[in-house]
Amino acid sequence: GEWRRALHVCKPFHIDSEWKRFVMGDYGYAKPSAVYWGVVDPEGVLYIYRELYQTELTFSRLAEEIIARTPDDEDIRYWVFDPSIWAKRGENENALSGAEILTQVYAQKKKKHLLLMRGNNDRLNGWLELREYLKPFLRQHETIAKLQVFDTCINLIRSLPSLVYDEHRVEDCDTDGEDHAADAVRYGIMSRPQPARSQKQIEDKFF
Repeated sequence: GEWRRALHVCKPFHIDSEWKRFVMGDYGYAKPSAVYWGVVDPEGVLYIYRELYQTELTFSRLAEEIIARTPDDEDIRYWVFDPSIWAKRGENENALSGAEILTQVYAQKKKKHLLLMRGNNDRLNGWLELREYLKPFLRQHETIAKLQVFDTCINLIRSLPSLVYDEHRVEDCDTDGEDHAADAVRYGIMSRPQPARSQKQIEDKFF
């Protein structure tokens, strides 16, 4: 109920190259994989600026899609994903986990190491944090929220306000709903992304 399109959705704009960017995701195959690119401004506002929302992606194909959609001049600090992708699948002890496949493909394609973080799946605190990001506050005579979503991220905008409470755990969301996009953003928020320092903050520190 906290969601307001007028408050939480914004038009795309040129993002300062100094702002800290990261990728957040929730994996699915039959259900969609939901991946979002986020950036934090110097005042701690999180902008979700790109979306990948697609079914039937293997882990290797998902890594390729994320890499292909990320321009070379974007400095992505880390990826954070749902912890289930660290699980081994099948009985083959030599089988790679999803996390291992993502990092392997990234190393092959980008020729460098991927910082892949295991998402914090404390659901109750995660939803509380997400609600904090949805709260309005006044910034320079303008009402804004700490979470801003580019209007091109249509599946997040469509599905987040449709979430309903779990009837047995009322502080949680009903996992039978379409929660993939919201889960991805929850992992991103729980990774505690730090704001970029403004030029004034840098000058104040050194001068």
